[in-house]
Formats: sequence, structure tokens, C-alpha cells
Amino acid sequence: MASSVVPDTPKLAASLLFLTALAVSPLVFCERLFEPVARDGRQAEIVHRIREEQALHGVYSAALVEPLMALSFLYQEDGDRGLAIAAIERALQVQRANYGLRTLEQAPLMLQWIKNAETMGNFQMAWDLEQALLALAHRNPNDLRTVPILRDIADKRMDLLERYVKGEEFPPQIVLGCYYDPVRNDGSAPSEQRHCYAGSRRVVVQAILWEAQRYYRDAIGVMQRNERYSSNELRDLEMELVRTSYRGGDAAVGKESLRRLLAYDVANTAPQETRVESLLQMADWDLMFANGRSESDAVLATYEAAYREFEDAGTSQASIEETFSPETPVVLPAFLPNPLASEQTPESKGYIDVAFEISKYGKSNGIEIIGSTSNVTHAAKKNLVQVIARSTFRPRLTAGRVDENSPIVVRYYLNN
Repeated sequence: MASSVVPDTPKLAASLLFLTALAVSPLVFCERLFEPVARDGRQAEIVHRIREEQALHGVYSAALVEPLMALSFLYQEDGDRGLAIAAIERALQVQRANYGLRTLEQAPLMLQWIKNAETMGNFQMAWDLEQALLALAHRNPNDLRTVPILRDIADKRMDLLERYVKGEEFPPQIVLGCYYDPVRNDGSAPSEQRHCYAGSRRVVVQAILWEAQRYYRDAIGVMQRNERYSSNELRDLEMELVRTSYRGGDAAVGKESLRRLLAYDVANTAPQETRVESLLQMADWDLMFANGRSESDAVLATYEAAYREFEDAGTSQASIEETFSPETPVVLPAFLPNPLASEQTPESKGYIDVAFEISKYGKSNGIEIIGSTSNVTHAAKKNLVQVIARSTFRPRLTAGRVDENSPIVVRYYLNN
């Protein structure tokens, strides 16, 4: 079972301080900051509702939250980001006055505020708000409403990583999160000694991956504590953790997620075929990260056991063959798009026929281009050979036994 990661105390304290500052603004300041205005009929109707409600029940009436939020969306649609943020801030003050500073009811408003701040290019404000939102989530570790918050921020970290790795831009969040600092999470370095503006690319990649995994784990922990073992969302979160683990070459973290997925199947008394699919995912993972011949041989035994269990479950022979010996071999990891999968389309620019063998350990041997259309370039052929040479394949099985060497011929269509 995954344990929830407790956020570091200095960061949590700073986030809560920021959250407190947002909540204690004097009402007179708020009124100067935001006076609802109407620029069309839709806005005028909502502004009228807001003013009427304030006149009847006061400026902190809980009934103001909904029209203020609706007005914020209209401002946003019209491109008035400043007014949109002002309306959200006003709604947050009303909500906190009625429900308290640290309740999750304010999360949708904060998410909308973050989105608007990012759109306006105010990344410092967006980052501070996001940290405050994370602090709220961690103060409510058993509330299922924190799951989409944690998952969304984890997804944003993975998007941040992709943008950073591509190098087409330098995301400001790299500095805001101080990802260059290898000790950013232990609190041991004074702030003036932290390395936030430059440093190792490898440190940045690992820090972002670690943080994304942390939030996925936290979301998983919330689901587990609520015993949502049959939830598809829980399975999706575990697979996100598997994907990030593969991205970072972290065999142990991914293996634990796959083990939990199998445990969920057992807890839910899932059909035998479903449990075998989870077992097959574990075998694929173990083969990719096997260290030495003995570990690889143990994985082959797992594949053969999975084959027998499919048979015992009454799975059709055609389905079993599609799993263990399909026409286009399975490239691992199977949860990513298969680089050898292609279809002939009207846009196809030719094809390449390639022959090779897959060893029992999933490696390719004897790669040979045996044919192609006349317009295929040498570079395209070389690229295909390199893809096959670098890939790990799911071993091929015949009659329940792993083939020592399985001959393969693939026709690969060029569609881009």
C-alpha cells in the first residue's frame, strides 16, 4: 500500500501563510479592488443579482459565491482577465467568511484563479496559489475531493518536464520551483544558498519526476484510505505512476504500482482474465528491468504461467495468440504506442518489409530489410532498423512455451 508523503514543514507553513494573507484583507480594500461592472446584457443580469444580494443579506452572504463565479467566467470569455481574477478573489473572501480558511470548498475558485493568472503571465501568483492549494489538499488527507487536485498538479509537472526537455522554451516554473537545487526538498540549505537559476539538467529532470510521483502517490493514498479499490480512477493513477517510473528508469516504484494493481484485482474478485492481464504487465516490466540471465529466466516462467492461466480461464486460442504471438510483435512497454504498428492509408508514402528474430529474452537478432517501395529513402530504412535494434519485445509463446528464437516479418507503412 502506498503511503501519503507529508509535505516539508517550511513549504507547508509558507503556503498556509500565503493562504491566510488572502483571507484577511479588509472588506474596504476588497470593495476598492473589485466593483462589479457590466459590459453586456449577460453581465448586467449577474451584476444586478450581486448588488441585490449584498443589499438584502450583506457583503458576506454565502449566496454571492455562485454569481461571482459566473461573472468571473463571463469576464474570462471576454478576455478581461484582471476583472475575472478580482471576481474570483471576492468570491474566495465570501466563501472563507462562511466556511473557514482551510476548507476544500474554495478549491474550484483557486483553480480558476490559477488558470487566469497563468493566462495573464503572472506565473509567480499562479505558483503561490498552487502551493496554497496543495497545502489545503495535504491538510485534508482523507477527502476524495483532493484527488483531482493532486492529479492535476502531478499532470502539470509532467507537462512542465516535457516542455523543459524539448528546450523550445524555458518555463518560469523551473525557477519558481527551484528545481536546479539538489537539496530543495530537505530544507537544509538556507534560502540564500539555494541554486534556483542554473545548474544540472539531470537534477531538474529528476526533481520534477520525483515531485510528480509524489502527488500521484498522495492521490493514490487518498483513494486507498477511502477503500476505492474498484475505481477506474485509482487504476489510472497507478498507471500514471508506472509511466513516470519508466520515464525515470525507476524499476522499484513502477513494480510496486503493478503489484498493487494485481492486489486490487484480487480484492475486487475481478475476472481471472483481468488478473492475468495484470500479471502479464508485471512480467513485461520485470523483463525490461531484468538484471542478468537468472532474473530473465524467472520472468519467462511468469509468461508461461500467464499463458496457462489464460487457458484455464477459457480464453479463446485466437485471443491468446494475439497476446503472445501477434502479427506485429508487442514492443515494451505495452502501455506506450507500438513504434512498429502502422496501417496503410491514402496518405501512406510507401512501405518497408523487414525481417528479424525475437529471442526468448525479447531482443532482436538478424535484422534485414527484405523489400520496400522504390520511393523509400536509405534514412527511413536505417531509422526502422535502429528502432527494432533498440526495442525490447514481449517474448513469443507457442503452445504455452517461450520460443527460443521467433522469426518475424513486418510490413511498416510510412505515414508521415
